[in-house]
Amino acid sequence: SDYTRRLAGLPVPGARCHTVFTADPALRRELHTQKQLVLSSVRDTHTPQQVPAGGRLPDAVQSKYFCLNPLDDASKPSTVRFCGHLTYVYKALSREDAYAYTLRRVDGFRTSNFDLVQTSVETWTKHVKPHPSIVPLRQAFVTQDFPESKLTGGSLVYVYDYIPNAHTMQSVHLSGEHAAGVSERLLWCYITQLVLGLRHIHASNRAARVVDPTKILISYRNRIRLNCVGLLDALRQNPARSAADYRQQDINSLGRLVLALSFGSIAVLSDIPSALARMCRKQHYSSELKEFVQSILQPKGGKVPTIFELSEHISGRFMGELERCMQLGDSLEDELKREIDNGRFVRLQAKINTICERSDLLANTIWAESGDRYVVKLFRDYVYHQVDESNKPVLDMGHIVDCLNKVDVGTLERVMLMSRDGSSVMIVTYADIRRCIEQAFAELVAVSSKAALPM
Repeated sequence: SDYTRRLAGLPVPGARCHTVFTADPALRRELHTQKQLVLSSVRDTHTPQQVPAGGRLPDAVQSKYFCLNPLDDASKPSTVRFCGHLTYVYKALSREDAYAYTLRRVDGFRTSNFDLVQTSVETWTKHVKPHPSIVPLRQAFVTQDFPESKLTGGSLVYVYDYIPNAHTMQSVHLSGEHAAGVSERLLWCYITQLVLGLRHIHASNRAARVVDPTKILISYRNRIRLNCVGLLDALRQNPARSAADYRQQDINSLGRLVLALSFGSIAVLSDIPSALARMCRKQHYSSELKEFVQSILQPKGGKVPTIFELSEHISGRFMGELERCMQLGDSLEDELKREIDNGRFVRLQAKINTICERSDLLANTIWAESGDRYVVKLFRDYVYHQVDESNKPVLDMGHIVDCLNKVDVGTLERVMLMSRDGSSVMIVTYADIRRCIEQAFAELVAVSSKAALPM
């Protein structure tokens, strides 16, 4: 190992730090943040004196969803702009599967029209297959668990998957007074994902109706998801309009969204011809992007292209996104390999620690200090308790990982083990150490199994 080479005065192949064996720091921070958000409760975000928007929270909803935590921006009042009703959003955990979900509560909905909701939910859950660009709709129900709901006959609640650490496109790009336009590379990243999602929905003869910056979520690595699908199908149903009309509205909303993002402001949509003219004068946007927006908002012949025609026109842009996804897949696979190694190390260390320093086993007070167990103890000291010539501890993650790897696979490389006082010295292979660990642990398992049997 590197340790023995260093003591012998031989050159070490290269110093290894612990970051080589752990996940990417940025990915680890993101996953840690996501886990924190999943487990957070209202006590983490509100003081006892603060009343969340929408009133006090129940301990559980439908006896299934608990640990509710408001997700609405407390600095902004609730509006009825989107669906014609006041809505409140909560993160909740499920007692059935321990996953986190988003509960979107709708106040003021006439529960006598719940059959429209059931039809919409059934369509989205059974006839529209899951897609990476769409937040899945799980169910909807009417409940009186919220204190304010008892006064109105109940609140309608839609249940979606919870996307931790996601933010609306409105808050990310369109909330500042002096916001800058989005770069073209990022715009194409967003466009391709939105087109994929809309193409999937339109292929099922449905319409998204949520191509709105307040209903599009942006999460880690610029992932885009359409949120709140199916909600307007019941809350804002217009018999005079067909599904084809709503699909055309999706396309128009996509063009308006890209135009707003290019300026970093929703205000430009008040005069679309002027905004398009100004966008066409921007030198840092390609003609392809300008033509994409113009084909939607100022189509030639007055015919708005379908989502399938749009996807064909920008097919070249999908190649770049495909390459990015493949690179991301490779990097995540590398991270997975590291975590698989970590899992192997945890199992191996768990076995070693259950064997070493055990006071007795079946009245055998020297069990841990004799036979195969003594070899395991010496190996434990060799791995974790190394010291240099000045008796200072040697902390070499490379040495630790190197030894654990060799024991786990059982190599025939020889290693010298020595007791702390130097009275015992033995030369064994890593395969011998592995056999000693497995046999000693098997003894513990056998004794433990017998003890668990009823008398």
